[in-house]
Amino acid sequence: MAVKSLYKKRKPQKVGLYCTVIVTVLVFSIAFAGLFSSKKGINTSLSQEQLNELVSSSSSGSVVVGSRPLLKNDFLDIIYSKNGGIYAAENVWYDIMMKGKEIMKENPNGDHLRAFEVGAHSSDQTLIAARAGFHAYCVEPSPKSFDRIYKQVLDAVTKDQSLASYVHLFQVAAGSTSEGEVDFRTMGGTGDHVGEFDMWNMKAGNPPKEFGEKKIGQVVKVPSKRLDDIMYNKLKPNELSGLEAGSNPPAIDTVFALKVDTQGFEPHVFDGLTEAIKHRKIQYIMTEYWPNGMGLLTGRDKCGAAVGILTQLLDAGYTLYALPLAVHPKGKTMMSSQAMRDWKSRPLHDLKADCEYILELEKRFPVEGYHMGFWT
Repeated sequence: MAVKSLYKKRKPQKVGLYCTVIVTVLVFSIAFAGLFSSKKGINTSLSQEQLNELVSSSSSGSVVVGSRPLLKNDFLDIIYSKNGGIYAAENVWYDIMMKGKEIMKENPNGDHLRAFEVGAHSSDQTLIAARAGFHAYCVEPSPKSFDRIYKQVLDAVTKDQSLASYVHLFQVAAGSTSEGEVDFRTMGGTGDHVGEFDMWNMKAGNPPKEFGEKKIGQVVKVPSKRLDDIMYNKLKPNELSGLEAGSNPPAIDTVFALKVDTQGFEPHVFDGLTEAIKHRKIQYIMTEYWPNGMGLLTGRDKCGAAVGILTQLLDAGYTLYALPLAVHPKGKTMMSSQAMRDWKSRPLHDLKADCEYILELEKRFPVEGYHMGFWT
């Protein structure tokens, strides 16, 4: 079944850098393999018809090896063929949040849906979920970012007291274990990450001194917690003044949506999600897919770490969808931009080959001083 609908236009809206995603008809579970969060506002969105087709179609655009569907191209086909490439992960977030709102409206006596945002620079997308009627769970380890999020939510609650019951904040690092602490480099920016690494040069150690104290930040200890423990009701949110109503949420049965954007720490995050994924407790998942960062932060083979996440999801019965490739502005050239738009060259039939294709782009389009590579 081909996707035939056209986009609806809507006015740009300000969104944050991180998000969670959920959907509609429970035809099959889905994982959006690849996420890039831009600072730009939303320009366009999927129409309701397109969302319905993406959710209900199990064969459109899929690539199958044996009986295993790999990365489906539905989103890429819509984004580039029908919309000129003007679409980002925030659009997926917003569109599906609104569909979830419709579902809850149709079932006024039903339970509120749950949305998880793991890795957040601001409260914007958590608040989109809460305002849509979701119980919105935000997991953010960075002290500076967490403090910003808390203040933003508190400000929102002063304007709408009902939000206090639907926002649940956790100042922990989602990881493979719920024991001990991890080192976390905090600057209060979008690049905060686990470990003592120089992310710009993609190596262990501190960033160059010429970056300045603000960009280097400081390394602090933060507790590590498995997302399984939160989703299986073993861990409560932080108790925060003014947000007491959200510190004791109702027990979680299922999670409608999860978004993970942890700057390369995703393999450890998914190591702490084994039970929820195995039992299909989560219906929809979006994750950043950055092989370079995953290799650095885990010490594993780059594609081994990246593909391992997708294999885990496939084994649990999820259907994978690819999203567009992205690169840091300092790594972008005219030729690399053209290559990223040429999504039909991506070997979506083979997860490892697609990972290697992403890594190869850095070699094909080198930029002096840029080492972070490409992601989705």
